[in-house]
Amino acid sequence: MANNDALYAVADLVLQFAYRSKYYNAEALDDGGLSALENAFYVLETNGCKVNRNGTIQLSNLLRFMDELEKDENAQGD
Repeated sequence: MANNDALYAVADLVLQFAYRSKYYNAEALDDGGLSALENAFYVLETNGCKVNRNGTIQLSNLLRFMDELEKDENAQGD
């Protein structure tokens, strides 16, 4: 599994640069066919972030994933 700081950075980049879309009426993020974002989505998925069947990530799932990374980081620092 990748380092939490690196994963958080990848998630933050996806949050900032991915294209906004909808998945079942919920706000989602799409890679838009950009290879760098496709790779970022793959890294997030292989490290536990839920990716939808159509390849998007629901915004709420990405934010939850980022929160879990922060909690893990804080727990390790204690």
